[in-house]
Amino acid sequence: MRQRPRILLDGAHNPAGARALADYLADVDPRRQGKHWLITGIMRDKNIPEILAPLAPWADEIVLTRPEIDRAAEPDLLIASLQKTPAAQTIRERVPEAIAYVESLLRPEDTLVITGSLYTVGEAKAVYSGTVPSLLRG
Repeated sequence: MRQRPRILLDGAHNPAGARALADYLADVDPRRQGKHWLITGIMRDKNIPEILAPLAPWADEIVLTRPEIDRAAEPDLLIASLQKTPAAQTIRERVPEAIAYVESLLRPEDTLVITGSLYTVGEAKAVYSGTVPSLLRG
């Protein structure tokens, strides 16, 4: 999406996808420059702990949210899977709120990753492109 700050959208919505994303993140910023932000919204019928486990160690702050779909897990359910994670954790009820929160704090050297669901990524793309997220669902 953007290079400075670096913003990445990835639809990792299962453990294998999350592991692949974590491997990519380790390669793309091996010196860990800036603050690492993770915005995630995951469907409640997914293996939430196994999706978050490979990504949480990368993040300095994790913003838990939910896309506007009935299958989405509440942020409180997501945070319960992060009890042993040293990263700061913040809840923002909706994807646009999560993005606005992080964008207000991003510095040029930071990295923001938005992931956990194709719905989460779709809403993030809508925010950054200025389109209405509900139109994406027809």
